[in-house]
Amino acid sequence: MFIISEKKIQFVILIDEWDALFRLDKNNKILQEKYITFLRSIFKGSSAEEFTAFAYITGILPIKKYGGESALNNFDEFTMVDSANMAEYVGFTEDEVIKLCNTYKMNFEEMKKWYDGYTLYSVEDNENDYIHIYSPNSVCTAITRKRMESYWVSTDTYESLQTYISYNFEGLRDDIITMIAGGRCKVDVGMFTNDLISFETKDEVIACLVHLGYLAYDDTKEEAFIPNKEVRVIFERAVKRGGEFKEVMTAIRDSEKLMKNTLLKNEEEVAKSVAYVHAHATSINKYNDENSLSCAITLAYYSAMNHYKMIREMPTGIGYADVVFLPT
Repeated sequence: MFIISEKKIQFVILIDEWDALFRLDKNNKILQEKYITFLRSIFKGSSAEEFTAFAYITGILPIKKYGGESALNNFDEFTMVDSANMAEYVGFTEDEVIKLCNTYKMNFEEMKKWYDGYTLYSVEDNENDYIHIYSPNSVCTAITRKRMESYWVSTDTYESLQTYISYNFEGLRDDIITMIAGGRCKVDVGMFTNDLISFETKDEVIACLVHLGYLAYDDTKEEAFIPNKEVRVIFERAVKRGGEFKEVMTAIRDSEKLMKNTLLKNEEEVAKSVAYVHAHATSINKYNDENSLSCAITLAYYSAMNHYKMIREMPTGIGYADVVFLPT
């Protein structure tokens, strides 16, 4: 207080990973309440305004709704669903990745396939636009090792994701399968209350996965999707641990065989494989749905994503093609 009263100097406060306590010790409600009370004492009230010139905190999760307590509602908040004019600082922009690829002789198209996909809404110089964001760690590691692969790896990563996608909410399993197959699902991201243990709806789970980076979010269509090959690898490994996704893993393992039979024009084997996926990866209520059939086809041809760009509902002049495979 001497510095403030005598020197008239205020403090700038920086906190990195403010939400680590909620992620790593998510069941300890007593400790969380004490932590929130502590943060409230720092950042709320007249005394906080007196000694704080500026406060900047970072974390994965939003901060406004924890436990219904608005302890930190005096912060401007920038998230994976609403990044505003901070979008370009969330990660590497596409221009930055192109420059890095040119400098270090890396294949940009491969880099894009592996690590692109997070498209954030940006407000800059009174112009609204969407920019592509890449994970700095993944890009830098790929450049250092001269190899593209999933660098977002740890035992905790797979176990955490498997826990979230295994919640037995109506329609969640179908949505997860749709996204693994390259599709998208509708989501109300406003349903997320920033609580990692008390999920009640599938929207809460999906919105949580958006904030954690496992899914990307298109705010123009209000849809979530798996952003790139790196994260798709994580989903693939996570569903291996979930018994409810056994048929999905069977389809993924058999997709290479299906691809060979397709190129060899073994139509009977192709029909059997697609029928299996349609029957086992689609709920009864949606079996005859056109979108479910498209999802079944893309899931059956999962391995084709390594060699083809799959476009769903591609305009063909008169009508649309359900699924088009373009060689990369």
